[in-house]
Amino acid sequence: MTRLKKEGVELLIVDTPPIETPWINKLMVKADLVVVPTRASPLDIHAIGTTMKAAQHAQTNMVWVLNGVSSRSKIADAVADELKRFAPLAPVNVHERTDYVLAMGQGRTVVETKASGISAKEIRSVWKFISSKLPKAKA
Repeated sequence: MTRLKKEGVELLIVDTPPIETPWINKLMVKADLVVVPTRASPLDIHAIGTTMKAAQHAQTNMVWVLNGVSSRSKIADAVADELKRFAPLAPVNVHERTDYVLAMGQGRTVVETKASGISAKEIRSVWKFISSKLPKAKA
């Protein structure tokens, strides 16, 4: 990490699987923030338990983002209430939308492909929340 700082890296985002390994634990100890995206389903909530415990053990700040939320589902509210007991939750859910799939198919983001669309607004809101949790030099 020191070498990255020397090279001018201010923000490093590492996407890891929801498993506990020594290298993930080392990353969490060094992290300023652990962002845990999860779907609002029992299987996904069970899977993130390992990540949550590792972040707590590392004494790392953590936040949740509900992802792939169905607009017709009531379970997201119940899951959100449960997640908030352990760490802050993004105030905006990322819904399951075709825009995300189409953008990914082009190797782009919804902010690039449909900048004024609702999907891009969701992502901007989630980023605003995440960046507010980062040390000011990194946001």
